Amino acid sequence: MKKLIHLLLLLTLLGCNDKPDLQPTDDKVLILYPSAVLDIVFIQVSNTGGEVHTLTLTDTYGKTMFESKVPTEMPLISYQYTLEGKPKGNYQAILRSSKRTLTRNFVKL
Repeated sequence: MKKLIHLLLLLTLLGCNDKPDLQPTDDKVLILYPSAVLDIVFIQVSNTGGEVHTLTLTDTYGKTMFESKVPTEMPLISYQYTLEGKPKGNYQAILRSSKRTLTRNFVKL
């Protein structure tokens, strides 16, 4: 019985040597500011994984206002979009890749 417990403990400890996943956290991949917009919203996309991403902005009705493929050769890219003349309400920035979909909400005042 002691040998079995020692073997299980050894196997457990050996399993702890996995390398950590160093992918960027989701909150750093898609940054949007300010969250309450008067005219212009600024968006930053961090693409350190080299994945193909698509950035989409939708209006208060879910209609696509802007869509762009994010260049894979650039680790950080910034966008600015003007909401001048658009109605007040809730908008979304959506970043899609084959592995995940990230959404950030913002409000046009």
